[in-house]
Amino acid sequence: VALSNMDPQQILQAILPQLQVPGAGANIYKEECAYSFHTAESEGGLLVDLLSFVAFSPKYAQLNYEKTKHHLYLNVKKVLIQKKEEEATVVGDTIIFNDKVFEFRYALVCLPQGHVWPLPESRNDLPMKVVQVTDAIIQATSAEKKEDIKAFQDSTVLMESKFARTLIQLDNGRKIAPHGWVCDVEGCGKNENLWLNLSDGHIGCGRKNFDGSGGNGHALDHFKQSGFPLAVKLGTITPNGLADVYSYDPSEDDMVKDPLLEEHLAHWGIDMKEMKKTDKSVAELSLDMSLHFDWSRIQESDKLLQPVFGPGFTGLANLGNSCYMNSVMQVLFSIPEFQNRYAANTDKFFRASQNPPRDFFVQMAKLGYGLVSGEYSKPPAEGTKAEMDDATAPRPVLFKALIGEGHREFGTARQQDALEYFQYFMDFIERQEHNVAKGGDPQSDPSKIFSFRAVERVECSSSHKVKYSESKNNVLSLPIPVERATNYAEYQAYQERLKALPEAERKRVESNQEGVVRPHVRLQDCLESFASAEAIPNFYSTAIKDRTVALKTTRFGTFPDYLVVQMRKFYVDAGSWIPKKLDVILDVPDDLDLEWLRSHGKKPEEDLLPEEDKSAPAAPAKPQYSEEVVGMLVAMDIPRVRAERASHATMGQSADAAMDWLFSHLDDPDIDKPLPAPSASGAAPAGPAINPEVLMMLTSMGFTDKQATKALKECGGDAERAADWLFSRADSLDTMDVDEPAPGAQTGSEKKDHNLKDGPAKYRLFAMVSHMGTSTMSGHYVCHIHKDGKWILYNDTKVAVSENPPRDLAYLYVYKRV
Repeated sequence: VALSNMDPQQILQAILPQLQVPGAGANIYKEECAYSFHTAESEGGLLVDLLSFVAFSPKYAQLNYEKTKHHLYLNVKKVLIQKKEEEATVVGDTIIFNDKVFEFRYALVCLPQGHVWPLPESRNDLPMKVVQVTDAIIQATSAEKKEDIKAFQDSTVLMESKFARTLIQLDNGRKIAPHGWVCDVEGCGKNENLWLNLSDGHIGCGRKNFDGSGGNGHALDHFKQSGFPLAVKLGTITPNGLADVYSYDPSEDDMVKDPLLEEHLAHWGIDMKEMKKTDKSVAELSLDMSLHFDWSRIQESDKLLQPVFGPGFTGLANLGNSCYMNSVMQVLFSIPEFQNRYAANTDKFFRASQNPPRDFFVQMAKLGYGLVSGEYSKPPAEGTKAEMDDATAPRPVLFKALIGEGHREFGTARQQDALEYFQYFMDFIERQEHNVAKGGDPQSDPSKIFSFRAVERVECSSSHKVKYSESKNNVLSLPIPVERATNYAEYQAYQERLKALPEAERKRVESNQEGVVRPHVRLQDCLESFASAEAIPNFYSTAIKDRTVALKTTRFGTFPDYLVVQMRKFYVDAGSWIPKKLDVILDVPDDLDLEWLRSHGKKPEEDLLPEEDKSAPAAPAKPQYSEEVVGMLVAMDIPRVRAERASHATMGQSADAAMDWLFSHLDDPDIDKPLPAPSASGAAPAGPAINPEVLMMLTSMGFTDKQATKALKECGGDAERAADWLFSRADSLDTMDVDEPAPGAQTGSEKKDHNLKDGPAKYRLFAMVSHMGTSTMSGHYVCHIHKDGKWILYNDTKVAVSENPPRDLAYLYVYKRV
């Protein structure tokens, strides 16, 4: 008899053998629907599949049942009880925060019959194993929360405490019980947020939070009296060796690592392997504060703007410094190609997926539909606040975790560069769309609308012979020639006045923006600066067989449907090595005609530089960098090793090019390693040996042995970079000579990508991404998009008509072909 024809009690008994009680490491998705942004607070709550531990809205639970025939679900509802003026507290299953009181309600549901067993009222009517599974789901930290916590933890690299390996531990006879702790300070009574001093066994409460929660600071007070610096947070100790350890010493005053923690705990009678986590870690508390603090109270710049609602006007919740991602995704899903590929194909992707939380196409379709459908952007009820409620805005936690997985920056909660994220995401999409086995379709890849072919012309100044090379790009990066500012004399005078001030006064004036004079630069001047010839010193000319100066120019081989223009506002401060931003006013027109930047290829009267004669005797080893450029960088207090690497990577082009390279490679693991010695021919030593397992992984993606080998050689054996390299050249691999230098390599020429779109070079401004702050490491991103004849501001959850779009202050401009 089919299960669907049985009564619910029979189904329970039939399914028992399939049920598994989830362990501590299981991923249990219970914060939002895998296919939508429906949460436990939404109508009907969530239904968590008792076999897959994935949550669905009532609508999509039916779809999941049709696909999987999974019958049993835990219904989770978060219900608003009343509004109440109290501080934030947590009592059992009741959460009191932001003047609201919620409680969680649970029930077991059997599909398709829809039979409901309320919990805990029906516990005695259910098999013990079913009760164990539902209890484990209720008590577990959700997979979504784990991703949030991991991002916060990855944002800070914990250093080993200098006190850990030589820690003094007193033999005062005290032993600590595995539970039931209370602050040692008489009259305190705190039994949460407790810290055990690892030197003398004192238990003290933690510090008070800004909202009044937390402790009374007795653990810190004890350090001030005793001088013993290391304390572990009781309740965060787990059998797998994890726990929060803090150093109160002023030289550290931060979370730290204690490599001997198990030994230090054993001194006080605590067996780490027997402990259970009962309290929130510092990362979890930090996450809660970030999610619940109402930043709109201190940011009132949009209070007079008119909110808008409906399809295409949905905000996104900030997950903790995720405004860079929110801004990029708002722009992308305002473009028809992205809407049509993902948002319009939800049913197709949802039905095909075997693992929705980990499926790129599901998460893209989910996000796209959430943004364009209007389902999460309903006009407020009459008499209520006319803006989107942060609590109901889509929170793309699964999307962010999936895209950033394994990335040392985008997998964290740190602020990021919106341009870097855009380019990384375009490569990510291209890889997914070329993976046909998992639902990809190279012909439907929407990232191609940004791609264009750049043509580089290099002319030897001695022989006047030329070389042409091509590369695929998706961003036009423009320098900002401050010296061409229309108010340059006034700007120079202001800078001279600043230099003449004492340092303290200068910082005060700069901080208060007193009488500030910003350079006004036209976009046309930026384009002309980009188009001008750039001198390349130390260029090896095959025509004269010696080093000389060459002149390089770059033009468009094709023009994309959408052109992303980056203004190079950010630079690395030579003194502090902190990325900073050029404070400049830009004159940016609505319309652009870039036909004058189109390449027409080799002219009849031009002679090409001869190919290098590989059979000729090896030339003496030559420097791998420009001494002139290195000298300029060293004069700016940049370490010589870094200067040499930057000049080598940019082929000795210019100090500006080297600085740009440095800015984007500060986190490279080999940034402070000397360059390898050149061989007799001036080339670097042969690359690393090819790992057969990595080679097999790449060939399993559909690439040939030669293509995969070529990619690994070009990328130093790194599997992830090699995969990026291959997918970014997928359209030209068949025409590539894999035994010669690769397309885009510094010594070679790239084959023409015939699949890139081309068309007229006339554009109209469509969107802008702006950055507020002084560095890419901090600040805030918003975007403005032109829709229905108006400019719309997207500031995380807030979406409103813009009265004064900052076209003169943006960082990224997106132009659409007209």
